[in-house]
Formats: sequence, structure tokens, C-alpha cells
Amino acid sequence: QNPDSPLNSEIKDAFGRWASYVEPFGRLSSFGQIGCRAEDGGVRNIISSGNRFLGAYAWGLATAAMLLEEPEYLRMAEHQIQWILGFNPADISMMAGVGRGPGCYHHRYCFIEGHEDGVVPGGILNGMAGGTGGIVELGDFRTGNFVIADNLPIDYPIIDTDVWGWTYAHHTNEYWTRNNAWFIMGALQVERARKGGRHAED
Repeated sequence: QNPDSPLNSEIKDAFGRWASYVEPFGRLSSFGQIGCRAEDGGVRNIISSGNRFLGAYAWGLATAAMLLEEPEYLRMAEHQIQWILGFNPADISMMAGVGRGPGCYHHRYCFIEGHEDGVVPGGILNGMAGGTGGIVELGDFRTGNFVIADNLPIDYPIIDTDVWGWTYAHHTNEYWTRNNAWFIMGALQVERARKGGRHAED
């Protein structure tokens, strides 16, 4: 932040209004991850395959915490990172190689000798899906390789833990570069905010 920029007040105002809008979605779950508005106009506490969004929310909330000097936004940002690393109702870390993972991954490494577990250390999975009360397809109907959750309550956390190594459940268990990109940006911004802002000593 350039202290002499004429845009400072507008930037702070934009982050403040955004954080105020997002804040109620962080109270939908006792875990504090940011939820979303559903297509039917209701609210959901789980954004399906939402780890990339949670990393982005962590970045935005940590930035808002620094700009507005609001520690509550930093606490909310930390919850997004904690959810990905295993503080969630499934007690599953969605960063491969950190904590207790799901046991199965949608990654070609599973077919390489010596890497049958599919673990790509540090890789961030797409993330949990939320139950809908109906059928939730975690794989791909087009290939005939079904991974289905059926009749689970709305927002029940779903991630494939049924097999070891390869799974067709790409919706929840696949790595994606943008998941990692947002996680890195979010985690770094949270750490910066915890140290007291962008000018804090390393």
C-alpha cells in the first residue's frame, strides 16, 4: 500500500464492504469456513470443490484485516486455511502429505510404479462437496465410472475415502494448480497479517 495514493480510501472502502458481505457466510458453520448462496436463493455452508475459493477468501480477509486493522477478519482468514488442512467435519487434510488425507487421489501418479498412493506432497485437492438430499456425482457419468453419494443431508461433507490410491472422484479428490495458487497466496497473506502487516519484519 502506497501511503500517498489517492486511491487508499477507495481501496479500504471496497475491502470493507466486501468483508462485511462475506462475514455472515462464515457463521453458517461452527468451523468458520465461508459458505455461499445456493442457486435456489438459500445458503449453504459448503462450497462444493471450493478449496480454491477458500484460499481466495483467506487472502481477501487477511488483506482486509491489515487494511482495516480488524482482527476478526484475520481470525476468519485463518479458518479458511485450517479447513483445508483438516479442521473440518471429516477430519481430513486436503493438502497431500500433511495430516490424515482421504487415502485416495484422482491423479495419474497412481499409475506410476512406486507412486500408487497418488500422493503429490503439498498438492491441494478440489475439496469437499456438500450433500443435497439427492444424488451427488463425484466422478463422471460420461465415463461410466460412478462415485456417488446418495440421499445425504444438505451440506453433509462429502469426500471419497473408500479406496486407496486411484479414485474416479475428480470432483472432490483431484489436485488442481489453482487450488495450490490460492492456498499459497492465502497462507502467505495470513502469515503477513499475523506478523502485523505488510511492513512487518521477517
